[in-house]
Amino acid sequence: MDLPGIIKPMSKVGIFSGTFDPIHSGHIAFALQAIEVAGLDMVYFLPEALPRRKNGVTHYAHRIKMLELALRPYQKLAYLEMPDKRFSVNSTMPRLRRRFEGDDMYMLMGSDMLELLDQPAGLDQWPGLEIFLANFKLIVGVRNQHQIQEVKHSLKRIQPGGYMVVSKKPSVSSSHIRKLLMSGQVSNDVLTSIMNYIDKNWLYVSVEPNNS
Repeated sequence: MDLPGIIKPMSKVGIFSGTFDPIHSGHIAFALQAIEVAGLDMVYFLPEALPRRKNGVTHYAHRIKMLELALRPYQKLAYLEMPDKRFSVNSTMPRLRRRFEGDDMYMLMGSDMLELLDQPAGLDQWPGLEIFLANFKLIVGVRNQHQIQEVKHSLKRIQPGGYMVVSKKPSVSSSHIRKLLMSGQVSNDVLTSIMNYIDKNWLYVSVEPNNS
C-alpha cells in the first residue's frame, strides 16, 4: 500500500509486444539481455490477440498459457494482458502509461520492426511515431551480424538514446519451430513444459494426410 507523502521509486519497465506463437528460448534470451543492457527492473511480454500482417495464429488463450509456463521460473519476466487486439499508440500506450505511471518504459522489438519505424515522413510512416518515441526508449534485437551497422544508423536517426542487443540465439524463430513440430520433430528451443502443453492440446499439428 502506498503511504501519503511517500514517493514511489521509479522503475525501468520493458514491454515486449509480439505474437509468441510459440514462445521460445530466443524470446527469453532477448528479454534477459535487455534487462542486463538497459538495467530494467521487469520485462512484461504483451501478446497480441490479432497481430498485424499475420494470419492463422494460434488461439490467444493457448499462447497466454504457454507464456505463463515459460516465464514462471524468471523473477523479472512476466506477461501482461490488455483489452486491445493489437498494440496501438492511441489505445494501448495510454493504458500502459497509466499502469506504469511515473516509470520509465522501454519497448523491446526486433530489427524488422525498427525498419517499419524508420521510414521517411509520409504515408508509410508509423502512425503516432513521434508520440511513441517520446514515451518509449527502444531496445532493438539484432539477429544477423551484417545488420548491426544498419540498426545503429536507424537508431541514431530516430532515437539516439536507444539500445541495441545482438541476439545470443540468432537462428531461433517461432516460424521455424512451427515447421519442425508440424513435421513431427522436436525443438530444443521450446521448454519441456511448453512441449507437454503443445502435445496435450494438439497444437502445431499438420493437417496434411500421412502417406506412409
